Amino acid sequence: MLKILHNAFSFEYSDIRVLTDVVMDEDGAQCYESVRPPTAGNIVKGMEWLTASSTGQSRLFFYFSGHGVQAKDHTGEEDDGLNECLVASDDYFISDDTIRAILVNRVPLGARLACMVDRRVFLPDSCGLSESEDCC
Repeated sequence: MLKILHNAFSFEYSDIRVLTDVVMDEDGAQCYESVRPPTAGNIVKGMEWLTASSTGQSRLFFYFSGHGVQAKDHTGEEDDGLNECLVASDDYFISDDTIRAILVNRVPLGARLACMVDRRVFLPDSCGLSESEDCC
């Protein structure tokens, strides 16, 4: 993804923040401004970083590859009673409401935000948990 953002879309390496729990080799790590584990705290900080200095001319890209879950909505805001959540490497959930508040709602008018989420969702069934593919 890093090379695609740089080569195909002209993002500067210094404008890309990577959170990974995969150890990178020396050549790959040299391209990253920072390499941090994708804990919930780091993902939230990354979303805040992404929008912090954005302007109406900014092009922003958020990519998540990992696990997701549906969790009970305690606010009554969700029609189906469930929040869609990303699961961070420390097993904390980041709800769709949090993503909207921290990432989407802070994008200035005129800026462009693209989000790509590649996740495996764990849905409850009568036996406990079952896996199903869910691409959004």
